[in-house]
Order: sequence, then structure tokens, then C-alpha cells
Amino acid sequence: MDWARQQLLHSLLSRSDSRSPTPEDALRTQQKKSTTSVQTELGVASAASKSNAWIWNPIWLRTSFLSATASTFFAFIAVLLLLLYFAKADDGLTLRTSNHFTWTYGPTAVLTIVVAAWRQIDYYCKALAPWDELYRGNAHPSKSVLLDYKSPLQIISFYNAAKNRHFTVIATILGFVVLKLITVASTGLLFPSSITVPSSQVEVSRITKLDGSLYDASANQGLFDPSIVYTAYAAMNKGLPYADGTTTEMVYEQIGAFNLPQQTRDINGTVSAEVRALVPTYHCESAPVAVNLQPANVTDLHPEDTLQLLFPECTLRADGKGTPVYALNPQTFVCPERQLSPLLQQIDCNTQTSPGSQDNWQLLTLTDFRYNQTIANASGLTLGDPISATAWSTGVAEVVGIACRSGFSIEKIQLSYDFQSVPRGIRAARTGDSNTTVLGNFTGFDLGVLTTSALSASADMFGNLVDNQEVLEYPNVLFKMMAAMSGGTYEDLLNEKTMITAAEKVLQQVALQSAAKYIVSSDNTTLPGTFLRNEERLQISDFSLWVMFSGSAVMALFTLFLLWKRPKNLCPHDPESSSRTAELLAHSVEFRDTLRRVGLSGDDEVNAKLQDFRFSAERRAFDDDDHVVSLALSSSSARSQDATYNNDISRNDWKAWWSPLTLKTPILVISLVIPLATVGALEAVQQVSDERHGFVAVPDSTDTSISIYTRFLPALLMLLVATMINALDFNIAVLAPYNALRSEDRHSLLRSITTSNLGHPPPLAIWRSLRHRQWGPFLSGIASLVASVLTIVVSGLYTVDRLHLSQTVSLDRSDIFKPNWINSVKDDGSAAVIASLTESLGLDYPQFTYGELALPSLKPVMSAKSDNEPNSTVQIRLPALRSDLQCVELASDMVNVSVDYNLRIETAQASVSAVAPLPPTCLFGGTNGTANYIQFSNTFTLRGNSSYVGKLLDLHVGPFDPIQDSSFGELSPNTQADNPPGCPSLAFVYGYADVNAPSRTAMTTLMCSQYIDQVSANVTFTWPDLAIPTIQPPVVNDSSAERLLSSADGETAFQFRLQLHMDDEFSSFNQTANNTSTLAESSSPLDNFFQGVLFGKQPLDISLLASSREADISQVFGGIRGFYRRYMAQAISSNMRVPPENRTTTVTGTLLDATVQARIVQDRTAKVILQVQLGLIFVLASLATYCSKLREILPFNPCTIAGVAALFAWSRMCDLDDPVGKGVMENRGKGLCDGRYRYRLGWWNIGQGGGETHKWYGIDAIKVEEEDA
Repeated sequence: MDWARQQLLHSLLSRSDSRSPTPEDALRTQQKKSTTSVQTELGVASAASKSNAWIWNPIWLRTSFLSATASTFFAFIAVLLLLLYFAKADDGLTLRTSNHFTWTYGPTAVLTIVVAAWRQIDYYCKALAPWDELYRGNAHPSKSVLLDYKSPLQIISFYNAAKNRHFTVIATILGFVVLKLITVASTGLLFPSSITVPSSQVEVSRITKLDGSLYDASANQGLFDPSIVYTAYAAMNKGLPYADGTTTEMVYEQIGAFNLPQQTRDINGTVSAEVRALVPTYHCESAPVAVNLQPANVTDLHPEDTLQLLFPECTLRADGKGTPVYALNPQTFVCPERQLSPLLQQIDCNTQTSPGSQDNWQLLTLTDFRYNQTIANASGLTLGDPISATAWSTGVAEVVGIACRSGFSIEKIQLSYDFQSVPRGIRAARTGDSNTTVLGNFTGFDLGVLTTSALSASADMFGNLVDNQEVLEYPNVLFKMMAAMSGGTYEDLLNEKTMITAAEKVLQQVALQSAAKYIVSSDNTTLPGTFLRNEERLQISDFSLWVMFSGSAVMALFTLFLLWKRPKNLCPHDPESSSRTAELLAHSVEFRDTLRRVGLSGDDEVNAKLQDFRFSAERRAFDDDDHVVSLALSSSSARSQDATYNNDISRNDWKAWWSPLTLKTPILVISLVIPLATVGALEAVQQVSDERHGFVAVPDSTDTSISIYTRFLPALLMLLVATMINALDFNIAVLAPYNALRSEDRHSLLRSITTSNLGHPPPLAIWRSLRHRQWGPFLSGIASLVASVLTIVVSGLYTVDRLHLSQTVSLDRSDIFKPNWINSVKDDGSAAVIASLTESLGLDYPQFTYGELALPSLKPVMSAKSDNEPNSTVQIRLPALRSDLQCVELASDMVNVSVDYNLRIETAQASVSAVAPLPPTCLFGGTNGTANYIQFSNTFTLRGNSSYVGKLLDLHVGPFDPIQDSSFGELSPNTQADNPPGCPSLAFVYGYADVNAPSRTAMTTLMCSQYIDQVSANVTFTWPDLAIPTIQPPVVNDSSAERLLSSADGETAFQFRLQLHMDDEFSSFNQTANNTSTLAESSSPLDNFFQGVLFGKQPLDISLLASSREADISQVFGGIRGFYRRYMAQAISSNMRVPPENRTTTVTGTLLDATVQARIVQDRTAKVILQVQLGLIFVLASLATYCSKLREILPFNPCTIAGVAALFAWSRMCDLDDPVGKGVMENRGKGLCDGRYRYRLGWWNIGQGGGETHKWYGIDAIKVEEEDA
């Protein structure tokens, strides 16, 4: 079969060579004086040609470029494997920047360049495929002169290439598809993910240490420090946070000054180290006791009733008598019917927990006394009044006793600091390694001493013992704390198990705070630690990587295949310009004659006319530098010889102009509308994304399906846009020379036949179009170039972000405020205790209070979801109560100030007495309650001979007992009534007194009324615990203030009595210069209230107390009112909450950062860039379409050899017997561009035979001088 095929081709080619010499040959003979015949068989040049220097090969198909392309794909494979290796080895790649464009744009940008290069390879493989067939010889027209792989869709070209077995074209088309898949996959190759990097060894500094040597048994440590018990109470009962170095169960050594690796200092992570912790323990057990009552005829106010231990292991101290139980005498004083009397005392037991150490046992007892008394005249008597009862008795209804032993263990714990939390989250994890119960010389017994000393220091924490002798629950700080955590009253502690549980918890907490204060010292020891960091690193998508890996491998194979089978050494020149087709036709007489038989019915007629021919390419060489190519035809049917010329093509039925699918009106409109529609769609999605913090929720940012939605589908859309714009650009470029030939521009007429932008890289094609003033191709080329980078930009359009989402939540108000404070003189609900901690130690405010505000209690309608973020906050507008003071400064003539030195007590004193007029609504002054003024005074004991002084006084109007009561202070808090509504109730006296220089003495006296305002506040709570973060305090709308009524008569001034709470319960722990305890049995020059003003949460300079400047006086009053408001917020919260009367009120708030949800977010920057690009593409493509005539230009497909050749079939420039043909084609075709001729596309009149003329449509040349004439 091969031999027969060769013989057939040889005979056909020989028959072609045996024909008579053509005018072309004669012309060449005259010019060169020599003729050399070169015959090509099966694409192999004759040996007569000694060199291929005249052969043209596109740079894109040269060995060097294809080798470089193959190397590029092999480099891609290597880089992908390296990325995979390092990602697996290092748990991802180091993320140098948070800008996601860096890792999304990079891979896609590189591949976009590779795609552009492959487009050139693909184009020239398609363009040279017909020539490869022609040089093989005897080629069917569908595989040669009618073959078009360039203009159809890729899928159609692929089908035709497969049918024609053109494997190089198949390879380039498949390569194009694979490259597009690789490009799309590259958009999702890298993605950030937070991972936990394995721990590394670091050095940490231990900044505190447990040091038992700090304990001094002889120094009475803690005996005068109430802050320990205050802090323990607040932590247990008010929800205040534990200080650093403590948890609910231990005191631990702290670490700091972490020596982290330089590259990880800005990365979130956790530092941990092993440190020691002291875990205090209290073991309590039943201790049966009995009460030994004194004889009934004892006249003492407090009979010394004693306890008797009913177990032999322990004994009471004080010769076995122990501490007497607090009891009342019903014979001589008015007593309550019942009183619960608590007692704490140390006992000695014969147990030893540790060898050589003594146990510290404390006996806790609660006695239920019952008093019966008969009084002859009981009218007008109050509790505590002296009497002489006619009958009386004291009984013990019940007594409960337990014994508690103090101890501790030293354990090794793992202490971790989490840098992700602000402030740093600290976690202390017990390892269970307890190795000792002593700390140097410090033992469990010593810890018990510190605990009881702290309890003694805070004896007045819940009220002055003297003023509460007859109350039901006789105050004891330990039992008050135990009751608070067990149910609220002593009654609950009469249950022994309840008492044991409460005692162990409270004593352990007091011991914990004692240890934290007295056996912890500063340190600077280096410890080994570990650093476990949470790092945002780039991860490799397995799906994208293996798509890119396999795609690169396939592309490398395709490239190697092209190196082997690429079309080469086929043409002496680039065959793409129409002038090269004209040269071919000039030397192919048979082909030209055949084409003259074709009418203008379009490609179908051309196909029909040429189906019976087979085509072969011939090369002729007249010398080494002069080669021409011609086509030889052989007929396979006799009917092909019978065809006649169309003498007048203009009269033939006009059926069709050439119009490819992509230039059809619907497709053209779609190509232009899609970019514009995409601009609008991007904006709509952006609005949704901004409004909803992303437009769709996803389960996992690393899932392959998410990459499909966020990277692959957008990339495919942009590829579609780019493909349609590229198709439009290609067709405009194809038609550009022919548009120019139909124009009136002489420059275009001269150059357009020899130029073609097809096959050139986009930048060069754009430049050539600009230089030749071909505006359509210029604009479409820019549009196509912009479209080529759409995929790069769209790769960064969508990201999956962990977004903090907000939602509306409903909360129920569990209480309302009723501005009635019953018994304000005796019970403030621990408001002074809480104020001591918040003002002095800086602890947070209790729940539903903040600063000056008392807020309603809230609880969520529905329980918090488990997926809510721990750092979520809820914002809500709430009505809040805020107290206020309105004060009148007394004029100097109303106040008498004296300073002197009291020789009897050897103390300097300052006395202030004032007479202040009462407001018209409160003319109840004096003992009778009829005076229009009120008198008050105070004597200050000075330190040295001069001191700053300050005092808060309760004021009382009449009527009152002139002996037992007073118009100021609290002589009889149990009996003196509150002021009526509308009266002033507080006085403040402050200033400076100097005995040595009385002229320097300056005093200010204020008389004040108390008010409560309801204000609207925007409050931020943490969720779901509903605490108020200190960094987001409530914001009050002062204009919303509404003053509450204190009585049904419309009065607004309240009559709260604060003096005892300030004097007895409030303590300033952060300063000692003015501590009351340093002035034995004398009043401090600054009472506790003014210590809170000066040294509390908003401290003042003490010198302001003596200033007479208006601004300083205003600042001092602001400090007084501020501290008063902060204390009153706690008092209101503790004493004025009542359940709602009817139904629960529901309020709504906004839960910020309610959940962290992975959502697809559209990036605004990438969106804007894409919109600009797409808008530019729409404008440029529209203008290009407007500037280019895309219809009724050509009757034949200009992407086929026959389609272009048909335009020159009747052209004189292709007839070497015609003077025009000789002029144009002389000197190897250089006449085409020597400027003597211009070329046009259109209708021509051609003479034939005996002068008969006919019209034809095509391209021909005309001399410049003829046209100008």
C-alpha cells in the first residue's frame, strides 16, 4: 500500500511538472537567467537544496522554545512536590502577610503567562496543519485548502482534528483545556489555616515564688488587714474574679518575661511551665458540744455562758473554759425572743497530721438561744433598753458544733499563659503530684493562724457589733460568709452537714487569700518552659495540588510530543497575510483557474467546487535565495473538468456572507452584555456580603467543595468572559485587513494586504494595530489583554472568613427597682464591703452594677447555644438607677470652726459646729420638730498639730429624744427614726486644720439631700454570663434622667443613712497614712468615706480639700458625689430589687459576635478591580465592534487557504501575464509593498475574451498614479 501510494503521488507530481512553461517561469528566467526545478515528495526536499536557511518556522514551534516550555512544566512539577514536602514537614508554609492576594494571585499569574504562550503554540500548530497536509501531497481539500482549525470553537476543532488524525492539533487543544483546568485549580492551591505548631523549649522567668520564710509568727500578720476576708467574700459570693496568682483552690507561682524565639514573638500561642502551688485545705468534722448556762440571777449584760466539749480528743483553752458564748441577759435588758449566737475559737487536740507539727483546730458553734421575760410596763421599750423583769429565763433550743483543721499541700502544677486572650488567659492545671505539706518552716498550723487573724481583722465587716447586740443573727464574719453561700441565713447552718460544707469552703478561701498575701514573694528565677503556638499558616489544597501536578505532567508530555511531531520547515514565509496567499495563487495557475469557477454563494459553494480535487504543494527554487511555493491540483472526477466560469458573478444569486458563530448577533450581544451584567452582579453580591457579613455560611474553610464555590466557579466564569472576548478579538483581527482594504484610508490600502496581527503576542498585536491605525483590532486587543488577567484577580475575590455574627436576643427582667431601703441605718446588704473591694483593690463590679449605675437583673429567654463564642457581647438599652446629691455649702457665718490643743489628752483638735436653715418642705428641726434650722457638729483629732480632715454625718430632724438621740450622727441607730421625705439627710465637713497657724485652717461644710434618678443607658454585657467588661462601660444618656419620688406626696429627697456603714464596714486597703487603726481610740481626721473619695477608684489630690478656688471646690464635690454614687449603686442593687408584680418584662438586645461562622466574603478591593476591568472590557469591546465592520465583508472563510485565495481569483495582481501582476510580483514579491500600488477589496470590472466585461468581488491592485488621476 505504501508503494502504491508513492507511485500515485509521483505520477501526479510528474504530470504536474510536465506541463508547458508558465509565464511565471518565463518571468523568473528573464530575471535570474537560470532555472532550477525542485520537486517535493512526501514533504522531503530534493537534494538540490543544500540549505534550509530560507525555511520559515515560527519561534513558538522552535526546538528552543518548546524545550523551554517543557522545562517549565517540569519545574512546575518540582515546585509542587517541594511545596507538598515543606507543607507536610512544617505543618504548612510560613505566612508572611495577611493580605490574601499574595498567595491567591501568585500561582494564577504565572499560569496566565504560560497560557498566553501556549495560545501561540496552539495557533501555529493549527495554522500550519493545512500546509503539512499539502506537502504530504494528494491532500483532500477538507484537510488542506478548506481546513480551518482557527475560527471554530475548540470542541469543533478538536472533533475535526480527531477525524483528520492531526495529532499535534489534538495535543494543543487538549493542552489548552488542561491548562485552563490547571489555572482554575491554581486559584485554590493555597489557603490560610490556623494550626497548632508543636511545642518548643523556651525560657521563662518565675516572677513570684512561694516562700514560707516570710511568715513571722510574732508579727501578728493579717491581724489588722481586713482586705483578705473582703476579697474572699467577694470572690465567693459576688462573682468577682480571682487575682493573678490565685484560683478557686490554690495559690501558684507566677511566670512572666517569656524568652520566646524571635520569629514567634508576634504569633498567638501558649507558654507553659511547671511551677509550685499551695493548695489550702480545711477538714471539718462533727464536734458535739453543750452550753453551760450561768445562773438566772446574774445581772451582767452578757452572762458568761460557756461550752462543754462532748468528745475527749480536744480541750478548750483558758483552763478548759474557752471563750464564752455570746448571750443576753433577759433579767436586766429587753431581749429578742430568739437569737442565733455564733462562736469561733481555737481548741487543742491530741492529733498530728504531720510528724513533729501541731494541728490547728478551730471550733465553730452556733447556739439557738431562746429568751423569755415578763416586764411590768413594756410600753415604749425597745430592744436593749434596761429593765427589771419580773420573770425571765434563758434556754438553748439547739447547738451545733464542728471542728475544722487547717492544712495545705505543695503541688506541682502546669501553668499556661494563652497569648490569644486579652488580658492573657491563665490556666493552672493540677498534675496530682503532691510532695509536701510544709513550706520551709511554714506549716498548716501557721496557715490556720493567718486565717483566724484575717477573720478578726474584719470583725465589723457585716456591721458594728455594739450596734447589733440584739439582732436575730449576732454578727460574725465567718458565719455571715457561710450563711451567704448556704442559703442566706444562720438558720441553714443549724444543719450540721450544711455547716461543715460551708465552713470548709469559706475557711479554705480565707486561707487562700491569706497565703497569697503573706507567703508569696517576688522572684526572678529562670525556668524551662514550652511554647505551643497557634499560627496562621498556608496550607496546600490536595485537590488543587494533584490537579496541577497531573496537569503539568500531561502538559510536559504534550510539549515533548510537539517537539517530535510539530509541523516544521514547511513555508518560506509566514503564510498568514493575504499577500502571501496572493503570491501562492500567482504561481498556482490551476488553482486560480479552479477558483474562478466559484461564485459568491459562500463557503458551501467553495467546498462543492473543490471536493473533486486533490492538492499538493510544490516548492521551486531559482537560486538559493529565491523560492516560490505553488499548489498542484489533480482531479478525482471527470465532472470537475466540465465546470465553466461564472462570467458575471455579480448576477449570481447572492446567498451568504461569511459570518462565524461568534459574530452572530445573539452571541455578539451576549459577549458584550456578560461583562456588564457581571459588574452589576458583583455589586449586588457585595451589598449582600457587607450587609450580612458574607453571603453564605459554610461548614469548613478547608473543604474542597468550598474551593469550588469560592475559587473554581468564579474562575470559570471569568474564563468564559475571557474566552468570548478573545473570540471577538480574533474575528476582529481576522477581518481587520479586509476592513482596511475597503476603507478610503490610503495608508491602510497600502499596508493592509501585507500585514496580519494573527499569531502575534497580544502586546505586539496591539502595537502593530496602533501603528497601522486599525482601531478596531487595537481596542479589541486591549480588551482581550485585560480579559486575560481576569482569572488572576478573581482568584482573590472570595475568601472564607471566620466572621463574628450578631443576632437579636431576648432577655427577661427578673426584677424591678422599688426605691425603698428599709433599715438603711443597720443593713446595706454588704454594699460597703463591695465598695471597699471595688474602690481599694480595683476589683470588678458585681453583676448588674457598674460604676454609678444599678441595672435590672436579666436572664436569657433561651439558654446560650453551644456554638456561641466565649467573647461574645450583647448590647442593650436599659433603664438604670443612679443616685445623686444636691448640696448647699454653708456660709461662713453659719459655721464656727475652732482649733486647739487638748492638754488633758495631749491631742490637737479641730471642732466644727454649724447651724443650717432647712428647706421650706422640711421645717422639722430640733428636738420638737418645729425649728426651721438644724444643728450639727464634729470634732476632729489631728495628727501632730495639723491635718486634712473629712467627715460624713447623718442628719436627723425632729422630733427626737434630746438625751438618747441627736440631730447628727448615730447615737441610737436602733431607735432614732429616719427623716421624713423631702428633708436633707447628709452633711459633709472637710478641709484643713492647723493648731500652730489657725489662719491656714480652711473648712467647707455641705448639707445635702439624696435623690435617685432613672436614666437610660446603653450597656454592653459579656455573653452568656452577662458581666459588664471594664473596657466597654455603660454609656448614659443624661438627657433621659427622670427623678424618682420618695413619697406619695411628690417629694423626691430620700432619707438614707450611710454613716455607720462608712464608719464600720467600708475600708480603704490601698493606703495606710490615714488608716483608722493607727489612731488608737481616737477618730481619724479623715473618716472612711473621705478615704474612699481621696484614695478610691477616682482618687483626688488631698490638698484640694483646703483649696478655695472654685474649680477645686467643684472637683472635690465631684469626687464626693462620684464616690457616693458608686456606693449607692451597690446599696440600690442589694436593697431595692423586688420581683416583678405581674408578668416578666422582656427586653431585646443585639448579641455581637454571637457566633463565629465561616462565611464566604466578597473582597471589596478585588471586586472594584474586577468591576473596572469588566467595565473597561465592555467599553473597549463595544468600541471595537463599532469601529469594525463585522458583516458583509467577505463571502468566504478567510481562515482557510481557499477562502482567501478566492478573493484573488480574478485579480490582475495574481496574473503574471498582466502588467499589474508583473509589477506587484516582481523581485520575489517586493512589489507588493514598494508603494507603487494600492489594494482594495470590492467590486471590480474585468474584461474577458472579446472585450466583454463582468463584475467580481475580491482584492486587486491599482497603481497609485492611476488612483490619484
